[in-house]
Parts: sequence; structure tokens; C-alpha cells
Amino acid sequence: MDVKAAVIRAPREAMQIETIRLDSPRDDEVVVKIMATGICLSDIHVMSGAWTVPLPAVLGHEGAGIVEEVGKGVSHVKPGDHVALSWAPECGCCRFCITGKPHLCKEAAPKVLHGTLLDDTCRMHDHNEQEIKHYSFLSTWAGYSVVPAASCIPINKEVPFQPASLVGCAVMTGIGAAINTAKIKPGSTVVIYGMGGVGLNIIQGAKLCGANHIVAIDSNSEKEQTAYTFGATHFVNPRQAFVKEFVSDLTQGFGADYVFEAVGHPQLMTEAFQIGASASTIVYIGIVSDGVNLELPGSKVAREEKIITGSFYGSANPKLDFNKIIDFYQAGKIKLDELISDVIPLSEINQGCEKVQNKEAIRIVVEPHA
Repeated sequence: MDVKAAVIRAPREAMQIETIRLDSPRDDEVVVKIMATGICLSDIHVMSGAWTVPLPAVLGHEGAGIVEEVGKGVSHVKPGDHVALSWAPECGCCRFCITGKPHLCKEAAPKVLHGTLLDDTCRMHDHNEQEIKHYSFLSTWAGYSVVPAASCIPINKEVPFQPASLVGCAVMTGIGAAINTAKIKPGSTVVIYGMGGVGLNIIQGAKLCGANHIVAIDSNSEKEQTAYTFGATHFVNPRQAFVKEFVSDLTQGFGADYVFEAVGHPQLMTEAFQIGASASTIVYIGIVSDGVNLELPGSKVAREEKIITGSFYGSANPKLDFNKIIDFYQAGKIKLDELISDVIPLSEINQGCEKVQNKEAIRIVVEPHA
């Protein structure tokens, strides 16, 4: 079938809205009509050349839509079902999948940026028969996409597509880091570096866990009110105050119980370790460039029993966690609509990406069929 898609052919060049050919789904694959899709900084990193992936490609990895067609072997969804999409499909058989860590699936996780689907082939071509690469298995910046069946999480048809589309990345990553990875205990002091989409959802996760103090850290003071809107109790601009001293005063000299770094900056990752109390948990979510190493005082890791851990995709089990998050949303316990700064058609996607890159928006949602 012919579909409209935003195609990137080279880094630092504007995407073009092209008509491309989408092949039929193969075994264990699904065609999804994309109804809403978010613009994430991960996509921006590809566009800027900071992240290298095979091109030309259709980007986009936050999405929700309607099942259009299913391939052989697909039984958990059928045409007409509403789904939220996960860029971390699972094989269901490897050690990680059977031990409750499907987001680290040995078969899928290593291929997420390879530009293909799980069988190492593509379903998209332009009309010159050039292969168009997939991004994170989803390629949601298109009217329709072929995705792994395991990426399709059925959701209630009453849930609007716009907020549902965000569950598949920033929301899952942030809330999951708080609930699944760190397992924040009630009454804790939590510090979060970076008030982007992930950081705001760490705040929401910390609030769900019953944290007492939730300290938002960002060098942009314009994000202060937004942080409070999502549940922060304090805000610190490190250009205006010393974070370590603020946290020390807040905790009577003990330090934070949980510290999250959602920026991917080595200096902030080191500082996150420093402001954690003894027996604290330090969670690194932001991804630094390849080859960048961290230096931490090794003696303190043992003597102060600090736990240092990474969090990938919020340690998610998408089949369970997506609908838990949607239940929180429908019960009014978390905010999703407030994450959306604007809704635009696919034709305006370059302008939307520019706003996200310039930090003029939390999330912009694209409606390919608008």
C-alpha cells in the first residue's frame, strides 16, 4: 500500500513528506494506522547527526493507533483494535524475557537501531525501489507502519490516542524508573536532574510512590512551574543555587534517598552520586556518548552502600505496565494531556522538531491523518 511518511535522507537535512510503498506484514507482524505520534529528543538526536542510524529512514517511536492488518501467527490483536506501541518488543523465550526483564530481550534489544524489523529486513521502499529503513521497529512518523506484533499493546478504545501515544516512551521511561527500577519508598527524598519529558514523569512516578520531597533540578527556570504542576515539591536552578547544599539543608545533612539523572551529562551523573545519602539509590537514565566513562569514588560505593543502577525504558514490562499507566491516567493519578504542548499535522513535522530541539515544548504530538 502507498502511505505518506516523513523521510529523512541525511542528517541535518529537513525531512520530506513522501509517498512510500509499505509492504504487507509477514509472520508475527502488524500493520497499524498511526493516529498519534510524539516527537522525542531521541528522534532529534538522529536528525542532528548526534546518533548514527541507517538512512534514509522514517523516524518516530512514540505512537498509538488502530490495527489495520495482521500477519500469520498474530492472535492477541485483530483489525480494529486500538494499540499503544512499544519500541522494546520481546521474543518471550530468552533469559531476560522469562525472568521478567523483556525490555532487555536478547533478540530484540540489540537490533533496536539497526534500521530493520526483527527478521533483519525492511517493509518500506520509495518509488525508485530504494529501501527505507525503520527506526526503533516502529517508524511512527507515517500514516501507516508495519511493526512487530510484540510491539502492539491493546488499550481501551475509550483512551484518546494523543496521550496514549506518549505512554510508549517518555512516560514509561520516567514512571518506570521510579516504580520499577528504583522502587521508591514512601516518605523518601527524591532528586531529579532534567525536566524534559522523562524527568517530569519521574516526578509523577515518585509522587505515585509516596515520596515526601521531590526536588526538580533544571538550569531553565521557566520549567519551575511545570515541575510543580507534575508534582515537584521543590525546584532548584543550579545556576542560581548549589544543589548539594540545598539537598543537605532539606535533609538535615543526610542527602537524598534517590537521585535520578535524566540528562546524560557526565558531570551531572557524578554530582548525582555525591548528593545521595548513604544507602541511597542513584539511577542513570540519560545516555552519554559512546566512549565516555565516569569516575566515581570507589571507596564510598562500598562504605556508604550506595546503589548505582541504570534504567532502560523504565525497566518496563510493556504488556503489563502500559495499561497500568493508562489506568493511573484514567483515575486522575497522573497527567498525560498536560505533557502535550501542541498537536500538528504530519506536514508540519519539521517545525515541530525544531520547537522540541529548542526546548520550546515538552511534547508535540503529530496526527498523520489530520
